Amino acid sequence: MQTEIKKIDTAILTNALVLPGIGYFILGQRLKGILISAITIILLILPLAKYTLSVLSDMKGLYAGSPVINQSLSALSRAWKINQSFIIYCLIGIVALWVFCLLDLMIMKKKIKRVD
Repeated sequence: MQTEIKKIDTAILTNALVLPGIGYFILGQRLKGILISAITIILLILPLAKYTLSVLSDMKGLYAGSPVINQSLSALSRAWKINQSFIIYCLIGIVALWVFCLLDLMIMKKKIKRVD
């Protein structure tokens, strides 16, 4: 039982410090780990891609007449205004997954301690 508790402690640290879901692989719960990790990665990539595409599409119209730095900052600002709520919702989703993983593993640890 002591090794199970050490495995769960390692899983908690891995989920907290690396990526939500990765710690489940340590415990042999591959499907749960794949699902949570995939959702986390999607929630990281989607807002980044959407924001980047907004910036790039806004910067297509750059012209040499005005300073590029002003146009770049303006494009970044407009892209943030357009995608702000989506980015925040994705970040909230990542935090929710992170908290879920930590609570789930801590509950598992308590159940194992009760059996002892």
